[in-house]
Amino acid sequence: MQHLTTLLASTGDEWVEPLQSFCEENSNTWCFLDLVSESEKRALISALWTRIVQTSRPDHLVSLMLASRLLLREDGGLDPVLSPEALLFFLPLSGLVPSSNPVDPIVSAESLKVVINLVTRHRPHRDLAVQEKRAHIALLHMIADAGDRQDDSQLFLLYRLLVQLTLEDSNSVVIRDPSVMPSALSCIAKDVQRCLPSIVSGLNPPSFLPEALKVLFNLTVHLGLLSSGGKPNRTQPSTEEEATFKQVLPVFDKVLALPMSEQQHLRQTVVSCLINSPRGWINWVSPETLSRAIAVFLDLAQSSVADEQ
Repeated sequence: MQHLTTLLASTGDEWVEPLQSFCEENSNTWCFLDLVSESEKRALISALWTRIVQTSRPDHLVSLMLASRLLLREDGGLDPVLSPEALLFFLPLSGLVPSSNPVDPIVSAESLKVVINLVTRHRPHRDLAVQEKRAHIALLHMIADAGDRQDDSQLFLLYRLLVQLTLEDSNSVVIRDPSVMPSALSCIAKDVQRCLPSIVSGLNPPSFLPEALKVLFNLTVHLGLLSSGGKPNRTQPSTEEEATFKQVLPVFDKVLALPMSEQQHLRQTVVSCLINSPRGWINWVSPETLSRAIAVFLDLAQSSVADEQ
């Protein structure tokens, strides 16, 4: 790793092939600090960051970002990319905010993955992304486009980012924006409905589905219109809350309708959403949905008791 750091600091392109080899050899590495010291990792990230901001060739830029993304898998030694400038550099490349220059699609795809790792690893980066309203709108457009193209791998990345942006109550600006909430729920409902028939047929769910349901879970835990949290004196939801919640009920119903033996973790997430949802939701659902939710809840309770024994 020290040799690679030295090559990156040189003036030529001798670093290209060693860096590609580094990425190939460490594609499944998650704990770099088991292999090198934190100072060595920090030095490599610093050298990568310096190269990234200086490089214009798309293929070189992708290799540099891939190496950075691998190193971002764990905490420690990340100081060079923890400044706001790092996230602000990658946001335009990822397509989440407008760029002054055209961006190569392969650069945009890799940059999006870097953004996800940055907001996952560093709370200030997540807060910065939350405050960037243009990124919210762009993200939803990207989700809608990927859904139309049925690009499930892209949907996985986009929903994973949306999970991060809706993770905490302090991030509720994303969802309380009326231009964001309906679009997000519409995309989730459409994507879930598309993939459920294949699950019923015995196929594994696409990777994005658990992430999309996690977004709904985040909303029901503490974010705005789907949550009763922070409103202890209220016995009934507002008209807006009721309309919003009814928008996601078909999603919950379709997941709960899966056979008991199929995709239990997806159904568990939906039950968790219902448990956290506003008072009065029981008056809005069909008897079939309610009975399915109770059946899953009882099954979870029995499984928990069995595990304890």
